[in-house]
Amino acid sequence: MVIICCVFIVSVYSISLSIYLYLLYLSTYIYLYRLDDFDNSCAAYNKAIELSQNDDFVCLLNYAITLYCNDEIERCREYYARFTVCFENVTEQHDIDPEVFEQANLLKSALTRG
Repeated sequence: MVIICCVFIVSVYSISLSIYLYLLYLSTYIYLYRLDDFDNSCAAYNKAIELSQNDDFVCLLNYAITLYCNDEIERCREYYARFTVCFENVTEQHDIDPEVFEQANLLKSALTRG
């Protein structure tokens, strides 16, 4: 139990330190969702989106999914709409990971049902 607790504390500290040291890297903000801390996760996504100048469609999609999973449906719809606008502007869609298409379609289906 003590070892697991220490590992968790070190992990949280390492993530916090990496976010502090690398504030300009979007991916460091995204790792907070793994800590099951919804409020800080939202703050991290907002900061990542701000840093990307609303140009990172994967970040917008991931944030929309996070909001959906936490029953924030109206905010989810807002970020999904931002994702679709951003995604439509991507010219090289053949280079995009197929999972992005899959997750976007799943979220779209979930939002139209609910």
